[in-house]
Amino acid sequence: MIKQSLHTIDELKAFVDQASAHFSIPVDEREIVCESILRVMPRKRVVIKGQWQSKSVAVKIFFSHFAKQHVEREAAGARSLMQADIFAPKILYEGPTQIEGVWIIIFEWIDAVTDLETIWQGADDPALKKTLQQIQSIFVKQHQAGIYHVDLHPNNFVIAANGIYIVDVADVKRAWFFQKNLSLRK
Repeated sequence: MIKQSLHTIDELKAFVDQASAHFSIPVDEREIVCESILRVMPRKRVVIKGQWQSKSVAVKIFFSHFAKQHVEREAAGARSLMQADIFAPKILYEGPTQIEGVWIIIFEWIDAVTDLETIWQGADDPALKKTLQQIQSIFVKQHQAGIYHVDLHPNNFVIAANGIYIVDVADVKRAWFFQKNLSLRK
């Protein structure tokens, strides 16, 4: 099927409303080609799996009035996790598209070996115990770094061959109050 290159926010919204994955978006003389739509939040954002610069990527496309702020929050969350030595998808691009009012953040695609929901529901107790220990280690690292995640659920974890990734990074917050209290104790 032919992919349509989108050039207006109305065209993008129409494709999202139709749940059509046959589109591309111009970004800095390049294109993101949508392979599949992963999640839609009407009138706010769409998350896609796509291709960009010959790489598989996950792209969050924002088209609300606060699109730029949403991208900045995503980027800040990913950077906070990476600084704490917690697996988060690598940011490949963040910024505006050539469609006025549309901002994106492009992450490397993480190939999942399995997902947390499958392990949770499965009968393999050793695998579940090992996974929960790894997640506990992530929480310890977050605590030590003074960050926390306000939307933890199984779909926000991707279990890859090299470890567990947190993939919904917009809800990673700095615990400024907690850090301030820790510094007062020293």
